[in-house]
Formats: sequence, structure tokens, C-alpha cells
Amino acid sequence: EVSAFNMVTLNEKNKKTTWFNKIAYLQLSYTIAKNITATTGSKTVYVRITRPDGDVLTKGSGNVFRFENRNIEYSVKKDVEYEGENLNDAIYWKVEEILQTGNYRADFFCDGNLIGSFSFNIKK
Repeated sequence: EVSAFNMVTLNEKNKKTTWFNKIAYLQLSYTIAKNITATTGSKTVYVRITRPDGDVLTKGSGNVFRFENRNIEYSVKKDVEYEGENLNDAIYWKVEEILQTGNYRADFFCDGNLIGSFSFNIKK
């Protein structure tokens, strides 16, 4: 399960920015909670970032993974080493499109399960 979610907008120099037109990256920080029953080892975390209009931010049509017997798009993925203890991590979306203002949603998946959903706002 994912907790302690936080989104920070960064500029090209990886510095925090509140200037809408300077956003180059979305930094999604999160914690995967301690779970003594989960298998340990290498895991792939998939994140789907959904825009205010409902479209998923993705770099290409081939960025899909299996969830509930179908292929769904993801925005970004990251391989992590999970040892059953709290794992603090961050994943980054490189902004290459014009961002919409409004409420976004970040859904986290691992091992075929939805492990967390969070909303964040981007405003001018």
C-alpha cells in the first residue's frame, strides 16, 4: 500500500518551482508501507497520471501493463527493491506537453494490484 504521497513541481534545474510556465518535471514522492506478508525482491511500480480531462499522460502507445485481465496505459514505471519494510521513493514525469490546470490523479500499481490513488492540483 502506498502512503505519504506528495507532488512537487520542478524546473529544468530540478529546483522546486511554483511558476506554471517553468514546470519541467513532476516529482511524485511516496512510501510503500511495511508488509511482512508480501514477497520481497525486485518490483516494478507503475504510475498512471490522469489529467483533468480524463486522459492518461503517457510517452507512447506501447506503455501498457496488465491489470484486471486487460492492458492499460501507464505514465511512468520504476523498478524498486522491496524488502518488506517501509520504502521511501520518488518517481518523475518529464513534462513535454502543455499541462492543463486542474485536478490530476496518480494511481500506483505493483504486482497486478492498485496500491494507492492520490489527487493533486496544478494551477497557474
